[in-house]
Amino acid sequence: MGILIRAFSGLLIGISAGLFLGFVEGGVVLHLHGLRFATPLKEAVKLGLNYGAMIGILVALTRIVLPKIQLRAACFVALALGLLLLGSHWLGKGSGLLEVGLLAWISSAAVSVLFTLGAWKLPKQTQTTVGVVLSLGALSLVFFAPTQSSEESEVSSVAAEGAPNVVVLLIDTLRADHLSCYGYQQPGNPSPISPVLDNLASQGTLFENTYAQAPWTRPSVASLMTGLFPTSHDTVTMYDRMPEGLETVATLLRKRGYQTAAFSANAQVSPNFGFNRGFDYFWTDVSYSLRSYCALNNLRRDLIHTLVATVPKLAAKLQGGSTGKEKKSRSSEARKLNSQVTTWLGEQDKAKPTFLYVQYIDPHDPYDAPAGWQPEGVPNIHEVMGGIDFGAEMDSPPRPLNGSIFPIPPADALANLLSHYDAEIRYCDTEIGKLVTYLEENGFLGPEDYLLITADHGEEFYDHQQWKHGHSLFQEMVQVPLIVRGPNVRHQRIETSVQLVDILPTISEWTGDSIASPVHGQSLVSLLNTGSNPEPTILFFERPKGAFPMQAIRKGDYKMIRIGSKDESTEPTWMLFDIGKDPNEQSPLNLKTPLAKNLMALLEEFRAKSIEQRMHVSRKTELSGDVAAALSSLGYMDGEEEEED
Repeated sequence: MGILIRAFSGLLIGISAGLFLGFVEGGVVLHLHGLRFATPLKEAVKLGLNYGAMIGILVALTRIVLPKIQLRAACFVALALGLLLLGSHWLGKGSGLLEVGLLAWISSAAVSVLFTLGAWKLPKQTQTTVGVVLSLGALSLVFFAPTQSSEESEVSSVAAEGAPNVVVLLIDTLRADHLSCYGYQQPGNPSPISPVLDNLASQGTLFENTYAQAPWTRPSVASLMTGLFPTSHDTVTMYDRMPEGLETVATLLRKRGYQTAAFSANAQVSPNFGFNRGFDYFWTDVSYSLRSYCALNNLRRDLIHTLVATVPKLAAKLQGGSTGKEKKSRSSEARKLNSQVTTWLGEQDKAKPTFLYVQYIDPHDPYDAPAGWQPEGVPNIHEVMGGIDFGAEMDSPPRPLNGSIFPIPPADALANLLSHYDAEIRYCDTEIGKLVTYLEENGFLGPEDYLLITADHGEEFYDHQQWKHGHSLFQEMVQVPLIVRGPNVRHQRIETSVQLVDILPTISEWTGDSIASPVHGQSLVSLLNTGSNPEPTILFFERPKGAFPMQAIRKGDYKMIRIGSKDESTEPTWMLFDIGKDPNEQSPLNLKTPLAKNLMALLEEFRAKSIEQRMHVSRKTELSGDVAAALSSLGYMDGEEEEED
């Protein structure tokens, strides 16, 4: 009986210590990273109970193994264990002070022992007073943390009579040159790959030369939402949360009386990174918790990384994979996403104008289409990908730098991989057709409403001896589709180059007037309605952070790319292409011509202006737990260290 009492008391002590530590760390993280949860107190309690369970078990075992240990001493053991757990993270990656995991643990142990011994020597009354003060302070940190409802609120007005609905459908990782309306014909398959998008394009305007502002999701979508270049909105690394002071298409339309909703199958575009601003409703497939940002999940990730190196089969199961029959790495396929959209729309007031943003992710790797959509006569995607060396890191050197050429894939591997990619496009195209039909039949997408379809970036399939996305600014990475249908929109194909930052000012003009806040994009309404544009646009796109920051401009047929390095003293690498004559960018032009010098100078002007126009700085978000798992399944966590600065 005595053993049970000692164990139970140890468990209670551990839970109490865990709750205290949960409130301390949770409160600090909430304020440090600017996180928003509907109920911060509930999140902190869940975090504390997780710590409490771990510490409680350890203290209970201590009291069983060492029965003579006093209750007061057990309290300090619990405190020391908690400080050890927190310190191992915050002295390491959490603060960036120590990079070596073992060194962080040793330092944390030393700090926790010294702190605990110091507290032990205090008079008991002082210990009690300090404990109460610290507990109240920790509770206040959480109690006064900002909630989702305390986000900057936009004052809504009554929408103008006859205000059109606006629907934006974004297909993640979709190359423009893999749609049949852009001239693509899948090898060995005579049927069009994208009949739905082809038909929608025939009902409106198709832009033949549309550029994303960045080669990966978060900065690209932030540019679409804000009308700003990536450096200006400062949402450019894996850790950045979109600044709250920026006007977005959602904040603008909500102020104009719209009901606004977003549905994102990609964790990159989620409330955790500030994309919910202005949206009345935001759905994403990833369930976030405060635990995802704290030391506890860092310990879990370290454990998994250790298992990866020692017990591959067990590690695969913990990471959601398998060494045998593989399962799909994500569940947010288009059918599921559509279900969320239609469920929400079924509960809304059709009399109120609606802004709807839907982000599909199906063409994104692992290119694993649902059952019934897999390509015939091709090995399964896991066999195909298992035979290709995709490179060690997301931040690999881009062409033409040393180390940029990945191993040549096996003869049939590329064709098989493209078959799976195309299968995802076919599936997503069909599901988009179902959603558009629903919107039309239920009064959300009529003749007076606007439909805009685009992508955030493309994908490389060894076009320049590399794979996937995020690492370069070549055409396969930044040229995306753009299809627009709506009132007064001509049925046409437009060669004029446009960019994603043009979407916000275009929607602004559709729904009222030009946007008041400064943006880099320009309205496409004139092009859409008349087919003409008085002033050709110079396009600018970039990946401003990482080991190899890069920027590019396109002026007419010419495209200049600048590749820098973290060392500002290192001379950048430049590449110039004539896209009209060399659309696949295989033959760089002479850089010593007056044309090249002028384009270099122009690109440097754009770089400087984008920095000057940065009005708000992004908050940094720690990536771990559910968030990291979701991003890792999409390949975004490779090379994350290089993206942090």
